[in-house]
Amino acid sequence: MENKIAEQIIRDELGPNGGLEGKSVAELERENVRDPLTGAYNRRKYDTEIQKLDKKGQRYGLIMADIDYFRKFNKKYGRPAGDSVLIEVFRVFSDNLNIAIPEEKDIVVRWGGEEVAVILPEIQDLNIAKNVAERLRDAVESAGFKIGNKKVDLSISLGVGINEVGENGKVLEKRVDAALNQSKKGGRNMVTVSEYGK
Repeated sequence: MENKIAEQIIRDELGPNGGLEGKSVAELERENVRDPLTGAYNRRKYDTEIQKLDKKGQRYGLIMADIDYFRKFNKKYGRPAGDSVLIEVFRVFSDNLNIAIPEEKDIVVRWGGEEVAVILPEIQDLNIAKNVAERLRDAVESAGFKIGNKKVDLSISLGVGINEVGENGKVLEKRVDAALNQSKKGGRNMVTVSEYGK
């Protein structure tokens, strides 16, 4: 009896189509794989793309980044300001990936909180992947973010790596995350390369 009452309440609140009135299939698919705040892809899309690349046996690059001292930033300026800056950081990433390698189909992902992951599906050279990561680091550092009329400087720490043949995405992810942590421990605002077997 209670279940039927709960189901009726949900139907009454959402409507007969479960709150999906007027939404196209494309809109629903977008909501399924996009972060609602930044518009970047979400972890679901990341997992799907990594699985596809692993299944092909393809080498690819991965960058993981974290905005330096972002929790302190949120405490100082408030969450709405933090959200605004987060949106801008993702815009800087997207803009600079298009400049760096316009023919690529790189995937920018909101990994969680202030963390970013970038899948570089066509990059198989570690030096090129490192250069892309360095370009992103420099772009964020020089972006000059604003909170009201005040300019605020931000930096990011990054880890970067290329998978080796037979190495799956989860193993690469752990290596690149460890490189990111080395960047944080090494003073932040830097890129650390994860080399296979080291």
